[in-house]
Amino acid sequence: MGSNTNQEDEAWKKQIAYQPQTLVAYDSFTGNELLQLFSRWYPTWDQELFEEMIGTFEVSLNKKYGKMSQGNQQKLLAALTLAKNAKLLILDEPTASMDILSKKRYMDFLIKWMEREEKTILISTHQMEDIRKLADYLVFINHGKLIGHYDKDQLGQQYKQFWLTEDLPAFPIPGEMERKGARSVTSHSPLETEAFFQRENIQWHTDEFVELEEAVTYLLK
Repeated sequence: MGSNTNQEDEAWKKQIAYQPQTLVAYDSFTGNELLQLFSRWYPTWDQELFEEMIGTFEVSLNKKYGKMSQGNQQKLLAALTLAKNAKLLILDEPTASMDILSKKRYMDFLIKWMEREEKTILISTHQMEDIRKLADYLVFINHGKLIGHYDKDQLGQQYKQFWLTEDLPAFPIPGEMERKGARSVTSHSPLETEAFFQRENIQWHTDEFVELEEAVTYLLK
């Protein structure tokens, strides 16, 4: 956002909204009390959006946070976070405890929210559906170390599976990642694999890029 955070002026914090997986130390607060607490710090607070989300999720604001189910806690957190209407949204496993219908509704809210004006979402998740619907770029971190940064659409075209009309050769072929039976192979370098097949006059009847989830699995291996 072009702001220096290492200074006394902390106005930049109002441009960031963070949704933790669990809200700690607020169990005794009701939903209404959390609303009053959170909304006062954000001049961009969108009360209409908050009420729409709470109504859609059917969350009681009179109930204490600690007495809510995990699913309703997550829904309340989602509404409190998105209604801040900040420029940067940081989400930590935002749909982990939600049921299938609530996940879909939350995704719809997020997509609609992003389309209103230029926004950025940084999301940490193991939910492939969240990635598929929301992500433009994927960042992989292993034990705190950055191991890769990828364009989601390009990653989906990085691996291709081939089905041959004859058995694969016994030796590894260029680009080979995995064999599935005697006549199917997945490649991490499709052009190199195709060139090898053409040189060796090996015929294949079908090829297709793998699904995003499978591409992520190959990448993590």
